[in-house]
Amino acid sequence: MVTDKLMEAFHEIMQVGYTKAMEQQLDDIEDKHADWVEMLHEFYGPFKKSLDDAYKDLVHAKAETEPAPHTCPQCGGQTVYRFGKKGRFLSCARYPKCKYAAPVDREGNPVAPEQTDIACPKCESPMLLRRGRFGLFLSCARYPECAGILNLDKKGLIAAPKIPPLSTDLSCPKCDAPMNLRRGARGPWLSCSKFPKCRGRIGWSTLEENSRNALETALQAHEKQNPQAAVHKIDGTAVSEGYKPQPLNGGGESADEEAAGKE
Repeated sequence: MVTDKLMEAFHEIMQVGYTKAMEQQLDDIEDKHADWVEMLHEFYGPFKKSLDDAYKDLVHAKAETEPAPHTCPQCGGQTVYRFGKKGRFLSCARYPKCKYAAPVDREGNPVAPEQTDIACPKCESPMLLRRGRFGLFLSCARYPECAGILNLDKKGLIAAPKIPPLSTDLSCPKCDAPMNLRRGARGPWLSCSKFPKCRGRIGWSTLEENSRNALETALQAHEKQNPQAAVHKIDGTAVSEGYKPQPLNGGGESADEEAAGKE
């Protein structure tokens, strides 16, 4: 896709012959003291025009779509191939009204997500291993009826579910939106509720003592009402942060359990 875009916008300089000619010009500048300013003028004039035309006329790769021979499993509509950060993927043609998306194999067929040994913290159903714009994550197999999600780190290990932030009556110093209160490793901290669009912050130490005490009391009550969700396997075994979800085989056993059974 990137090569096609470069060929479309900068056809001349993408040719092998052009690169060879430029190398000769550079050699002449070094060995024969050719006029390097003239060489730059000859290059930059046409290049600048091609660059301006590309900004004006070239369609972004992420806006390109290609019809796909599959039916959307969520709405029954048509699907298309799109190009994203991780390469080509299958998407519902009705996006954003329908948000179905799936990775594809080399033949363009959708790759079904793997079922894992982790139970959904909301409804106890099995969770599926999926890939999103931010990497791998676990999603409830009953989605969209259940929106249970567990985040994974870069190594594919479970990250502990976070308690939802407490919305406060403090206003963001940048956009006036309500500030959210969370508890971090260094204590309570305040950030804009519109993050990441707005990255406004208020320093905890800058608040008056009475305000800090009131917010701390409210945060404690909020944490009591919203305890951190426990994560466990389908068989009920509790797992801690840093556990790597195991894919299940056709019989409902994880790969580790199946190997142990064969031994």
